[in-house]
Amino acid sequence: MARTKDYWGTRIQRIFDEHQKELAADELYRRVYERTYEAVNRLYEETQGQGLTRMQLYRSARFLSWRRDLMRQLDGLSGTLDDRMERVLKQAYKDAGLAAKESIGEKTVWTVQNRKMAEACVERKWAGDDFSGRIWKNRTELASTLEQGITSIILTGMGRNELLRELNDLKYRERFHPPDGASQSEIEKAYEAYLQRGRRQADCLVRTELMHTLNTAQIETYKSEGVNWLELDAEPTACSKCTDVERHGPYPIGRIPWTIGHPNCRCTWLAVEDEDIK
Repeated sequence: MARTKDYWGTRIQRIFDEHQKELAADELYRRVYERTYEAVNRLYEETQGQGLTRMQLYRSARFLSWRRDLMRQLDGLSGTLDDRMERVLKQAYKDAGLAAKESIGEKTVWTVQNRKMAEACVERKWAGDDFSGRIWKNRTELASTLEQGITSIILTGMGRNELLRELNDLKYRERFHPPDGASQSEIEKAYEAYLQRGRRQADCLVRTELMHTLNTAQIETYKSEGVNWLELDAEPTACSKCTDVERHGPYPIGRIPWTIGHPNCRCTWLAVEDEDIK
């Protein structure tokens, strides 16, 4: 390789950053929050003081209307993210594959076979599901969390001081069971906190899917070009698992420990020339 390992590691990270911006999961989730918040306020106002049981609330026309609206918004969000990811992941595979060819001195030509490899990678299941399945699972979990939380707010309310203490507690974001006395502004804060959780999950999903695709593109390209050895280029803030794998490399290309180490992993696999192997 004419250029250093650091150069090619940085090149892949640059490709990652460029494509992550295109996905913009955080902006999509913000839009859902803005569109559904007013509906939550109206639901709260119309049901306060009625002494509804949980079952009565679930059967009320206003609650059912809010739930349908929420699901439409989340369906639109998931469908948009699904479409964007398919397009971006295929382009990311191509960019990483061409960079891999260049790193070993091969002509950067993208063939029909390379394109088919990219399509197969994007559609392939890994960690139990394909990227589309994970997006829709994230949508379903978020819808369930928001529904449970809004129901609890309406049925029990929440006091302002207690709410502020709760919002500063990380555990709150995982359970969403508010106590008595909530105002409209307090509902907004609670609702925002739980969409934040959905945005964090979506951001993690996007990052992991994208890095998995980049690494897969490099590995499959290296195999097709006759590379025999790979080493992990661990990012500066890598976890102990990744730094340990880096320390014990390089590895035969058919026996690397994994394609991506864990959710949010930014470490990447690079080619090693045969004459560099002791």
